[in-house]
Amino acid sequence: MGLALIALAGVLVADRPAALVPNPAMQGAYRQELTRQAIAAEAYYALKPACRAAEVSDRALRLLLLPRAHGRPAVGAVEQVRFDGCGRQGLVNLEAFWEAELGRWRFVRRLPGESRADAELQRETLEEGLKRATKDAPDCEPELGLTVAVGQSRIQAAKGGVTILAAGDPPPLQRRGARSQTTVVRLSDPALPARVDAAASWVESWPVTVCGRARALTILFAPLKGEPGQYLTDIAVADGTP
Repeated sequence: MGLALIALAGVLVADRPAALVPNPAMQGAYRQELTRQAIAAEAYYALKPACRAAEVSDRALRLLLLPRAHGRPAVGAVEQVRFDGCGRQGLVNLEAFWEAELGRWRFVRRLPGESRADAELQRETLEEGLKRATKDAPDCEPELGLTVAVGQSRIQAAKGGVTILAAGDPPPLQRRGARSQTTVVRLSDPALPARVDAAASWVESWPVTVCGRARALTILFAPLKGEPGQYLTDIAVADGTP
């Protein structure tokens, strides 16, 4: 099936692969729902009114295989789209799944921007990060959509660009005058660096505004060796934006 691009009510996304939307007659409905969900997600994280006139256009799509109790795995997707409207721009991320029993698509919000963590890992990390960001503000109750806004996440150090050391370890050797090609993260527990896969680790920055205060979360995501899907996260909190 060729790509059919439509531009109705801010929809600027193409037909999806048949593995994701098997019925060609449902392509239009999927595109419309994706656009509606993206506009709602942007407003939710920005703590702004929904921009109904925004344009939503394709950025990236990655298919997911979802385990089933019986039969072949189902197919879902990670959708990344561009949002542009009401003076706001950025990347919106959603996970999309077809709920056959209910006859509808289900969309799960991911954080805006470049974050590579999945929705569950983001949720757990953000919860811990907000606890740390508000430990000196006992009257602040952080809650997404009410008192917490999340800006565009960024990749601060990609995989292969992170060196993980214990607190007392010497810095990595480099030629005099040369700029370091890696981001160095030091962990307080000296046993932890040996437990993680530094080559597969990465660092992200998440700008958040919580109870009116701008905070920057810098997060190491480090896969644990021999534990597929499990990560060590190290979170640093600072005032202002990254």
